[in-house]
Amino acid sequence: MRNIEFGEITWTLINIIARVPKALLGSFLNSKSLDNNLNGNEFLADKLIDHLKNLKRSGYIELNKKTDGSYDIKLTTKGKIKDLETSRDDREDGKIRIISYDIPETMASKRRQFCRSIRRIGFKKMQKSLWICKLIKADEIDLIIDELKLRDYIAYFVCSKSNAEPHINKLLSN
Repeated sequence: MRNIEFGEITWTLINIIARVPKALLGSFLNSKSLDNNLNGNEFLADKLIDHLKNLKRSGYIELNKKTDGSYDIKLTTKGKIKDLETSRDDREDGKIRIISYDIPETMASKRRQFCRSIRRIGFKKMQKSLWICKLIKADEIDLIIDELKLRDYIAYFVCSKSNAEPHINKLLSN
């Protein structure tokens, strides 16, 4: 049996909850109802409720109470970014994603945050401010660019052919 990281369980759980019919969502937020649905496993119900509250407090999900007392659970942009960063989706389509940026020194912390995020997605540094990736999920880079308000400083390209492919393939295989 492979080890599953707690973060992976979190995002798997959120993805499952996001697909649960609305009639059942309330049970994930009401510990008594959840407890009943889990056949009296109080420990698990309490842990799940606490975990959802922590995700909300961290800004990964939004809980919106509806007039009928039930809740809508929605991933925030921050949650979508975290989901993208932790995704194990390694599908490729033969195209190369290229990011080039020139983020001013006055925004150094945002630049570091941006680089951390794109590295987690699967981008590799080709040169100082030139990063490459072949994964399809990299196409969702706009989430990060918009969240950090860096649109004016970043260029994103999707290429089907490059004269640097041997170098790119070697870089991405490491």
